[in-house]
Amino acid sequence: EEVLKELRRAGVNSIAVAETTIKELVEEGKAQVYENSEIKAQKGQEFFNTINKYVIENNITYTDLNLITTEDPNLFSFIKKSLENRYKGRTKTFEIRGTNGILVDYAIASFSDISLGIMEEDLARASEMNFSNMVPRIQNYRDLTIEEIDELYNMLKKYKVRTIIFAGNEVLGFDSADEEYEKLQYIGKKFSEPGQEIITAILEKPSDTSLENVQRGITKLSEYSNYVNTKVFSVDEAQLAKLSPAAVADQWGRAISQRNARIIYLRPISISYKTAEQNFESTLTAVREISSRIEYMGMQKGIAKGFGQVNQNVIVKIAIAIATFAAGILILTYFFKKNWWMYIGLILGSIL
Repeated sequence: EEVLKELRRAGVNSIAVAETTIKELVEEGKAQVYENSEIKAQKGQEFFNTINKYVIENNITYTDLNLITTEDPNLFSFIKKSLENRYKGRTKTFEIRGTNGILVDYAIASFSDISLGIMEEDLARASEMNFSNMVPRIQNYRDLTIEEIDELYNMLKKYKVRTIIFAGNEVLGFDSADEEYEKLQYIGKKFSEPGQEIITAILEKPSDTSLENVQRGITKLSEYSNYVNTKVFSVDEAQLAKLSPAAVADQWGRAISQRNARIIYLRPISISYKTAEQNFESTLTAVREISSRIEYMGMQKGIAKGFGQVNQNVIVKIAIAIATFAAGILILTYFFKKNWWMYIGLILGSIL
C-alpha cells in the first residue's frame, strides 16, 4: 500500500488489475495443483483415494489430468466456475471432508499458468486505493459465451471501470472458428454504448508487424465498437533494464506526442546491479518527469478517451457540399458547350 501511495503522489493515476492464475494461488498458499503422475502417487488419503478410484472406473488417462485443490470454499467456487467455463464438459468436482478439488481432463504443459479471470475481490481492493481509474487486463478464451460477457461487463460497471487492456495476443471474444465474428460484434456494441463506454486499449505495435499479429481480432473489434478505443504503450522489459529514468521518460513522451498513445503502462524500472530502493526511486523519477512533460505539452492526465469518429459540423458539411457541386459544374463546362438548361438541371440536381 505504501508503494502505491508513493506512485500516486509521483503522478500515476490508474491501477492495473491482472487476472488471477493458478500459479499465483499456489505461491500464496491458497491452492495446490497436482499434475498427472502426482495424482496417481498420492495414496492413503481419502480425498485422493476417491479421485483415483473415479479415474480408474472411468478409464481416464492420467497423462491428461490436472487437479487443483483448496480448503477455501469461496475460492473454490471461483476456481470451479472459471475452469468449467474454459473446459466445458472436461471437469469433475470433489468435496471431501473440508478439501475441495476440481479435476480437469485436459493435457497442457504447464497448467499452473492458466488464467482464471478477474477476481471481484481484487477489483474491490483496487477500488479502495484512491486511483482515478482501474484498468483490468482481460484475457480471451475459446469457449467464452454471451452470458459470460454480460457477467464480466456488469462486474466492470459495478466497480466503475472505464478502461480495459487485453492480455495475451487476442482480444476478448476472438474465435478463429467464428467467421461471423458474433462475439466480437456483441462486445463491440455493448462496450461502446453512449454514456456507458468501457474504452478498449490497443497495444502499441512494433513498426515491422501488422496490428492483427499483435492482437488478433482488434481491427474488427475496433470497427464494431465504433472506434471507442485508445492506444497503450509500454517500454519493453529488456530495454527497461538498460535505460535511465530520463531515457524511459523520453520513450513515453515520444509515444504520446508522435504516436498518439494515451495510456502509458508502467513497468517498474529494474536494473540488476541496483537495490530495490534505488530502482523504485528511479521509477518515481521517471513518472515525475513524464507528468511534467505532459503538462508542458499542453495536455492533462485523466481517464483516456476513445478515438471515436471525427466529424465536421453541419455548416462546414454544407460548405463542402456546395463547393464540390460547384467544382463539378465548372469541370462539366470545360467539356460541353454552354447550355443554360444543362446548368439549371445541374443546379436542381445538386440541390436535391
